Amino acid sequence: MFEYDLEGSTYEEDVRPGEDGWPFLNVYGNCDTCEAFIVDFYSTEHFQEISSYKQATKHYAFASIFGSIITFVLAVKYKFSPQADNEIELLPSAGHGAMA
Repeated sequence: MFEYDLEGSTYEEDVRPGEDGWPFLNVYGNCDTCEAFIVDFYSTEHFQEISSYKQATKHYAFASIFGSIITFVLAVKYKFSPQADNEIELLPSAGHGAMA
């Protein structure tokens, strides 16, 4: 855009911006706050990246909340289950000697 030869070109009012070969910028603004933003390829790409990160954040948040709820439910189930169900004997030692 900065290397464009403005003096060697002619301007035609009837041709839409972007179709006449002249450099142009998209400027979006808010009249209530007097803020204006230049929107180009790189800023659009940047804002799309940010929105994809926000979307991923929501997915991870829902997954972590769901995982926490499942963990809490299983912990409560374990806490209130009978004591015999909580004990598992992996190596039976019913008087068969001592382990070395």
